[in-house]
Amino acid sequence: MKKTIKRIIVICIVVIAIIIGVLLLIKSLNNKNKLTVDERNWINNSTQGVLNINVVNDSGVFGLNGTGVFYDFLNDFAKEYSLNINPITYNSTEPIQPLSFAKKSSVDDNDVVFYADHFVVVAKNPLIMNSIKEINGKTVGVSSLDADTIRGYFDGGINITPYETKDALSLALLNDEVSYIVVPLDYYLPEILRNNYEIIYHLSDIKYYYSLVLNDSMFSRVLRKYYNTWKNFDKYYNEEEFAIFKDNLSISDSEVESIKREVLKYGFVNTSPFEVIKGSTFGGINAVALKKFSDFSKAEFSFSKYGNFSKFVSAINNNEIDLYFNRYNIENSWASTTNALNISYDIVARRNNSITINSLKSLKDQTIYVEENSLLYNFLTGVPGVKIATYSSEKELLKLNKKNVLIILDSNIYNYYANTKLNNYTSRYQGFINGSYNFKINNNAVLTKLLNKYLSTLDKQVLVNEGLENHYNTMRTGIILSTIAKYVIYILLLAAVIVL
Repeated sequence: MKKTIKRIIVICIVVIAIIIGVLLLIKSLNNKNKLTVDERNWINNSTQGVLNINVVNDSGVFGLNGTGVFYDFLNDFAKEYSLNINPITYNSTEPIQPLSFAKKSSVDDNDVVFYADHFVVVAKNPLIMNSIKEINGKTVGVSSLDADTIRGYFDGGINITPYETKDALSLALLNDEVSYIVVPLDYYLPEILRNNYEIIYHLSDIKYYYSLVLNDSMFSRVLRKYYNTWKNFDKYYNEEEFAIFKDNLSISDSEVESIKREVLKYGFVNTSPFEVIKGSTFGGINAVALKKFSDFSKAEFSFSKYGNFSKFVSAINNNEIDLYFNRYNIENSWASTTNALNISYDIVARRNNSITINSLKSLKDQTIYVEENSLLYNFLTGVPGVKIATYSSEKELLKLNKKNVLIILDSNIYNYYANTKLNNYTSRYQGFINGSYNFKINNNAVLTKLLNKYLSTLDKQVLVNEGLENHYNTMRTGIILSTIAKYVIYILLLAAVIVL
């Protein structure tokens, strides 16, 4: 009997090994990125010579004065195949030749796209722009190469002044010749940081591409296959972007080390979908923002949840944390970022309530609930004739779903609960307040400078969308882990009862 069992085990192992081997063989045969014999021969024959390739050299993160993601890719490629690569530099205003790393407004089948950049609205000083319509009627500076694209996007709603060079465009903003400039983000990033300009709005639907333009050569074929297996883009992008920040914000090596030396303690109260901890995982909109910043700067964070607002404020006052996300009317001397997220709100009413709200004036003599200690509370106190009632926590907010009242709340919070725990309510009015949510930082000038400027490079709507997905995954994973833990406890208790 034992011999039979051993034979069965051996046969099973052999069969599994054969299946794995066949699957690996099939994968290898179907690998479109595997080099052909001709391509390997070409590589071997090229190791003794020099291979020329054009690299754009005035394009921020991707190619600037001999550094950038394009150069990092070429270095990896050369190292992989023991090749000698000669980058021939050119400016983005020059014609693009085949076999070039380039900045382009459109791409085709000959392009290997490394990254899709987008345009941003840049101002001389910090300000809040809640809608792109606010740019209408203003004079806007653009590169002469981008003038037609920007003019077509705004369809005549703005006065466009084209400039031939980066320096001329930057000076136009500095000297108040224009109200704003509209430029590709990564391309103008050094100038934006160096002049302390402010990114106030993202136009993510106007794309610019950083790509490798190929032809029919063997060199192109090998480059394309290598790119398809290359895994270092995110690493190099963060490193090159951080180097641009460091150089143009005049941050020293010792200052960089100061934010890496210690784990920064972040404090919060659970507030979906901004920030929650579920099953030891921190998730939400702010989690995505801090994770991106951590990948970029190598700063490390720990996350401390406080059970209520009072304990949270006590931790702030006692300097128990290093930073927090400020949705609140907390007054202190901590430094602040300038515009992490715009504040949009919804005024909601019970489904069977026929009230129409056409403006804030419609709220006169109405009682409306708002989160106490919040920036929205401050906003509501400035609306004449409104009677204010408050709720103190997420739990109290959700209890209002059973009542017939008016509530003003953050749009992201309302949208998160609209179809579930606030499903008895519908939105009757939407708006923005003249302010923003920001991160508050305790006595760390370098962290404040870096975090403030970095957050401005993130499209707020994209950040919110990614944060909502992250929040969903965090909650789902936490529920699964909690369920597993619960059943493990049940099994252990059952086993203990049986043993006893």
